[in-house]
Formats: sequence, structure tokens, C-alpha cells
Amino acid sequence: MQLSPGQTEQFRSTGFLIVRSLFTGAALDDILCWTSEVEAQPEAPGRAMKYFEQPMAGGGRLLQRIENFYPYHDGLRRLCDGWEIKGLASQLLGEDAVLFKEKINFKLAG
Repeated sequence: MQLSPGQTEQFRSTGFLIVRSLFTGAALDDILCWTSEVEAQPEAPGRAMKYFEQPMAGGGRLLQRIENFYPYHDGLRRLCDGWEIKGLASQLLGEDAVLFKEKINFKLAG
């Protein structure tokens, strides 16, 4: 996918760009599956880091975010390195984009 000059200009003037329906069908299903896989992995020192918050009512912990999954999940690594993320970011920046930090934020009910 090549961004239009209008899309690039919008990004330069506003600092963001919305690309609707970038992930659909099987690609979206893959992302949901991979997210569930990372979420289900047990916590282990030196691997993907899970951060939790306390719910307003009741006990337990609610998963808030997962960081540092890139080195440990092939599907999510391919997603981050693919044209939909790295390729489009490179077009917007006018140079090769580099992954600085990856995270999955969970916005749960309550």
C-alpha cells in the first residue's frame, strides 16, 4: 500500500493518520489470536512483561498491558515488521522506521 501525498501531508500537519480497515478478515483474526496467546503465557522473568491493576470492586488483578513480547512471538514480530506498521510508518517518516517499544494495552470493562 502506498500512501497518497494527501495522507502524508495530513500526517505532517496533524501528527497522526487514520487508515481505516487496515486489518480485516483473517489478518484481524490472527492479531486477536496472537494477543490471546501472549495473554495466556505464564509470567516469566526476562520474557514478556505483564502489568496489572487492581479492580475497583472485588479481588484479583486485571491485566493492563503486556510489553516486550516482540522477541518471543513470531506472529506479532512479523506484524510489527510488516508493511502495515513498519512500512507505513517508514513512508510517513520518510526514512526506515525502527521499533523502539512495543506494548498491548488492555481496556477491560470496569
